[in-house]
Amino acid sequence: MRVWIDGVLLIDEWGNQLATFTASRALTAGAHDVRIEYFETNQGAVAKFNWTAATAPPPTSCPSGQYRAEYFANKTLSGTAVSTACETAPLNRNWGNGGPTGAGSNNFSARWTGSVAFVGGTTTFTAASDDGMRVWLAGVLIVDRWSGAGTTTVTRNVTAGAHTVKVEYFEKTGTAFTRLSWTP
Repeated sequence: MRVWIDGVLLIDEWGNQLATFTASRALTAGAHDVRIEYFETNQGAVAKFNWTAATAPPPTSCPSGQYRAEYFANKTLSGTAVSTACETAPLNRNWGNGGPTGAGSNNFSARWTGSVAFVGGTTTFTAASDDGMRVWLAGVLIVDRWSGAGTTTVTRNVTAGAHTVKVEYFEKTGTAFTRLSWTP
């Protein structure tokens, strides 16, 4: 079975199997285009599709030491995020040839924003990704590699205490990974 919502592949389980598949995606109020594909290779064909509304809205902020992760089904971080969650820091995501739930495996983007406690002093940041990446520390852009893959290392003097860290990433095609680490 394959399921698309508004042209974005949400479930891609194309094979001979008896299973239940679930996925989540944030939707705005109103009509949405739903497309379902299914095949049967034996007897006793069954295909069911249903949905339920989430009981809690996506988080608008997360506890210190976590990121508010927003995933978009486009490379430009535009529109409504298809999923939002609190995720652990530091950032280390490797989807291989896949991608985050609801965003597809190619041509997606992500933004992580969180409050991180630093010990203070000279801190070396290392940002690595297979496609474009930007990093802000306390509102200051410290890594700007939106043009493509690579690893960037920068050193900054950071005051002790909590600072906002924001990371943006986009995936074109192929494998998908992004990583941000720091050492005092």
